[in-house]
Amino acid sequence: MDRHQRRRELLRFLSQHGEASVDQLTLWLKTSPATVRRDINWLADGNQLVRMRSGAKHSGPKIGGFSSSHGEAEHGIEACAGAERAIARHAASMCTDGESIIIGGGTTTCRMAEFLTRNRLKILTNSFLLAQHLVQNSENEIFVPGGEIDRERSLILSPFEDDFTAQHHASKMFVSACAVSTFNFWLSCPVMIQAETRLLGRAEELVVMARSEIFTSNAGPMRCRLPQVNCLITDTGVSERNVRMLEQEGIRVVTVEPEKNFVHH
Repeated sequence: MDRHQRRRELLRFLSQHGEASVDQLTLWLKTSPATVRRDINWLADGNQLVRMRSGAKHSGPKIGGFSSSHGEAEHGIEACAGAERAIARHAASMCTDGESIIIGGGTTTCRMAEFLTRNRLKILTNSFLLAQHLVQNSENEIFVPGGEIDRERSLILSPFEDDFTAQHHASKMFVSACAVSTFNFWLSCPVMIQAETRLLGRAEELVVMARSEIFTSNAGPMRCRLPQVNCLITDTGVSERNVRMLEQEGIRVVTVEPEKNFVHH
């Protein structure tokens, strides 16, 4: 997500909820607090929002939705968040105390943090935000690769081919996909591909977390196909045709009902 897309998403979030803190926007946009504050200042200078001490407020009346050629008019920000939260809740429920897991970067996987605070797991993640949240709010053992933090996506990028992740083994790896096409699951930007591919293959089971609206017949350019997927967690908006197609390929499909009327944290 480039800065123009991120700022549009920030404004859409405010149009739905009226106002939000920097922490809320950081989790929603999957970026750093510093980036959120820069975006708020830039948008406030253009009179597109009202800057607040702890965050920002929508400059106009709160609205119930927005239009888009990609189906966002039907789902809206609230529905997308509700689907992601339900998917993350189910993913967290698949984990057992004492288990070793890997969690990749992405908006949906980052939401798992809320539901893992009472667990005692060994978690390897390249998501700086998820690691930070769990270190501060749980007794999980948190492992991160060594390297540079990409501020835009809050990902830890390791330049070392022989770091400890090469020897790490886990029972499950959870990944956010940007697109699901016929039999294929895809990652999008080169930065995400660099961060995730180093961890793929380190777990016995690969679990993909994806909202139903990202199912497509064309994954587009500049995307990386994921290897064999064992399980897909998606929301109930997925078509029966797509579920049958994936199940015929031996992929376990779990559908969850999007959550409604929840309070963002």
